[in-house]
Amino acid sequence: MLQNLKIFVYPDALNSSSPFANVFLPHPDPLDPKLGNYFSEHMFKISLLRSRFLTSDPVKASFFFLPFSINALRNDPRVRSEALIADFVAQYTTRISQEYEFWNASGGSNHFYVCCHSVGREAALKHPELQNNAIQVACSSSYFQRVYTAHKDVGLAQVWPRPLEEVPNPPNARTHEVRSKKVGRVKEEKAGARQFAYCKGGKEKETTEPTSASP
Repeated sequence: MLQNLKIFVYPDALNSSSPFANVFLPHPDPLDPKLGNYFSEHMFKISLLRSRFLTSDPVKASFFFLPFSINALRNDPRVRSEALIADFVAQYTTRISQEYEFWNASGGSNHFYVCCHSVGREAALKHPELQNNAIQVACSSSYFQRVYTAHKDVGLAQVWPRPLEEVPNPPNARTHEVRSKKVGRVKEEKAGARQFAYCKGGKEKETTEPTSASP
């Protein structure tokens, strides 16, 4: 299936002249520590736009990506409130359905968006087809929310990048230690096996047990 998987990203993700380019374009610095655990949302878009799954021909697409960022909307002073974010998302989805035929062909069931911000739980509430049909790729601490639908929505691992640090016990040192212990154990097992073989064959018997004197 992966060989045939194709994803069409609506062109807003590449339109730097849009007044809401900050909402649709990939984040310029996804490693910015201020993003915290919303890194996953931004890095997903960046990775998708670099992937081999993209197609510029929507006719060949298996899925369609709605590139708005809930995290960017939450930090945009023109929107930011939950109600205004829901309005923005509903209006954008309506525009997509009017300008392109692909939403209407499936009722949005082959469209998806990413939501890692807590207010994103309410983002689709004002567009019934988006809420009920589209795939929500959610990174959330709980998948028992009322707006998460298990049979269609997908969980995304939530990652919080950390600055590079010197590892006090690097993996290669631990591997060497484990390997040394394993070699020593194997040598002991081989030595024990040789002793057992000598005893069984009657040729040699090695023991450290004390022997009693004959009466």
